[in-house]
Amino acid sequence: MSARGLVLAAAVLSGAWAHAAPVAPGSATAGKAKRSAGSGVLNLNTATLDQIDALPGVSSRLAAAVVAERTARPFSRPEDVMRVRGLSRKRFERLRPHLTVTGTTSFVPSTGRPGPRAAKARARHAPGGGAHP
Repeated sequence: MSARGLVLAAAVLSGAWAHAAPVAPGSATAGKAKRSAGSGVLNLNTATLDQIDALPGVSSRLAAAVVAERTARPFSRPEDVMRVRGLSRKRFERLRPHLTVTGTTSFVPSTGRPGPRAAKARARHAPGGGAHP
């Protein structure tokens, strides 16, 4: 057994893992930080495809499915959006504070750190980036 293996085995047998200091909330090792979804509400019956796509965790394909579903049968309550295949209860619960079926859309996405899609788009449109003709 290697020296590292012996140290690991000794730590496990001595219970050293159980005596580790607790991780402070908000520290870098506490887990993924949740980004703010944004502010305002989005009317599922009148929002544009781009507005629905701006919701966190909603892909362009899912946004298109929401538009197709509301065209066939408008939503009478926010929970009805779960009729759309691919929109799980968990995702709905995260978005619920921002969803409505009446009034105007006032949703503004958060301006936090851009996701991977935004980074790829910037790289494509940057001078000298992307494919050259």
